[in-house]
Amino acid sequence: MDDSCIVVYTSRPIERMAMEGGSQAWSLNAPRARTYPFVVCAWNPAGPFAHANQGLERGEGFMVARVTAVEPAPEDPRRYILRFSDFARVRIPHVWTGQRNPVSYTSLAELGIDLDSLTFVRNQSSMEVPAPTLEPVTGARSTISADLWPLPISAAKPRLAAYYDVPVESIEIVIRG
Repeated sequence: MDDSCIVVYTSRPIERMAMEGGSQAWSLNAPRARTYPFVVCAWNPAGPFAHANQGLERGEGFMVARVTAVEPAPEDPRRYILRFSDFARVRIPHVWTGQRNPVSYTSLAELGIDLDSLTFVRNQSSMEVPAPTLEPVTGARSTISADLWPLPISAAKPRLAAYYDVPVESIEIVIRG
């Protein structure tokens, strides 16, 4: 199994990332990031959410999650969110070793993480919107699948931008009645 992973240096606690549906808002190479099946979060005690996650050492890995999508981040569409379906809590010292960039690419093995020893739990509170199933249009009023309706434009634009690997600003949605 591919154990490639993205390491992010973050102050967001697991509970917040689970609620948001992933780890955000990263400046990264989206096409490259989409090929990595895991994200490992390392503790940043100086970040804006640091008060919420006491007891971790600087650079300590505290979560491994399975990446399900790399999309424009809800809080900043110029950056990306690493969506995840499930995660495991870990305590791995020195995952982030002080490099300047808070995003790096490696493998679980190189970090000393044994994938078989992890206990993953399903992310129940994820805000991830299911991918829509498009149906053919048959006349003026088409049947819209339950997966697609209602899909607000604010949710559709980042998904389309991620799918086509273009900036959100490049997506225009026109509705004619």
